Amino acid sequence: MNEDQFESLLEMMRVEMFHTGAIIALVVAILMFLWAEFNTLRNKKDSISD
Repeated sequence: MNEDQFESLLEMMRVEMFHTGAIIALVVAILMFLWAEFNTLRNKKDSISD
């Protein structure tokens, strides 16, 4: 395995890691948004029943 192959492999891994990180961040953001929506809905329901 020469240096050029190693460099391209590193570059590929860096791109893969970036994509994985972006996907994880997106999923976390969606979950947080859904959790916030759920909480506001639950709070509204509670305040209506009072």
